[in-house]
Amino acid sequence: MSSKDVLLYFGTEEAKVTAGQDADCQVKLKKEDCQIYNISDSEELKTACESEGNTYIFMDAASSVSTNQATSANNNQLTNITSGTKIIRGNGGKVQSSTDDNKTLTTEGGQIKLFNVTGSSTILEINNLTFTASSTVGTTSTLDGTLIYVDDGATVILKQCLINNMSVSYRDTSLIYVKSGGKLLLENCTFYNNKSTGSGNVGYSECIRIDNGAQVEVVSCNFENNGDENLMANAAAIENSGSCHITNTTFKGNTANRGSAIMNNNTGILEIESSTFDSNTCTSNGGYYARRGGAIFSQGGSIKITDSAFTGNKAGGNNPGSEDTTNGEFQKLGGGAISIKTGSLVLQNTKFENNSVTLTSSNDAYGYGGAILIEQSDANLFLKDASGSAIDIESYINKYMSGNTTTKNNAGANIYCNGGTINGTVYTQAWE
Repeated sequence: MSSKDVLLYFGTEEAKVTAGQDADCQVKLKKEDCQIYNISDSEELKTACESEGNTYIFMDAASSVSTNQATSANNNQLTNITSGTKIIRGNGGKVQSSTDDNKTLTTEGGQIKLFNVTGSSTILEINNLTFTASSTVGTTSTLDGTLIYVDDGATVILKQCLINNMSVSYRDTSLIYVKSGGKLLLENCTFYNNKSTGSGNVGYSECIRIDNGAQVEVVSCNFENNGDENLMANAAAIENSGSCHITNTTFKGNTANRGSAIMNNNTGILEIESSTFDSNTCTSNGGYYARRGGAIFSQGGSIKITDSAFTGNKAGGNNPGSEDTTNGEFQKLGGGAISIKTGSLVLQNTKFENNSVTLTSSNDAYGYGGAILIEQSDANLFLKDASGSAIDIESYINKYMSGNTTTKNNAGANIYCNGGTINGTVYTQAWE
């Protein structure tokens, strides 16, 4: 036997896989109750995923599972995974819209979950599988995780998966939804060209929505060209109300009204390390939601960003819409890379280059913070060097910021603080 091969025994079954493939199986699956499936169509995948106990599922590049199997007869779910550990080796296979009928993920009633993962100790791991569609997802109903729904207590692991060309046509729709108590790990995955296509504001239609109390880890992933600035109110890639840790990940060319890559809500704990934000843009046809945080918008919670880079992100547009004066608030909209409404932001050894605010309105509420905008008095920015020591504003700008711009004069090409604190001191000031 080759040193690269391992012979695994599952009861009376044998499976020969490479050592790299079988590591998770050896750890997670009990040999006495593991079942093995080779999948070629939708019904086989459904049967395998819904089997009792632990299951090892093999697909290949020729495997193409049609989403038309997800019908109202089974609660609009392709698979309902309620127990055990299910490991799917996609090996380049696809879950995609059917080549017949209306070529869409939409079912009667407008709601679909391809993988509905529930149960206090249920684990679904998917490796090297492509999710794609030729038309729209959902037309009549709010969708909680059109591709994957991770319920309280369940864990989903995606490795080397491609999620591309999904289109959302109804508000409050996410491709992956992690409910409170659920866990998601993404490793070497790509979310590419997932869009909004409805008429009017789609609202929350991100790739991943993280509920308060959920935990998500994103490692070495790519979020590129997702979203639509005219239709999506919030982040095209990730909306976080739980705990989200991102490492070595790229966000490029995503678009939305605010926080084009990431939106962090008031219960969100967001940590970002060694990641890049490149050419993300927030712009829209109007409304006070528009053009806030070209890459990241935070309306509370805490954010820490370490050893990362923001390049060429933009808050833009020429139709300012209405001002937000709710409860006496008055937003100075902008933030080419990051806009913080409330909560805290820690920046450590993180660079900002060539980010911009291009708002052309003469209205005084718009056009501030070419790199960073601190919107309100209850927002706090902390600046640190590579060692983690506090660094003053001017030194941070000289060391880590260059080429950031605002169209409006004296509006903080690098940083604008509207009464919040920076390193513990209150400012209403622009840093050019």
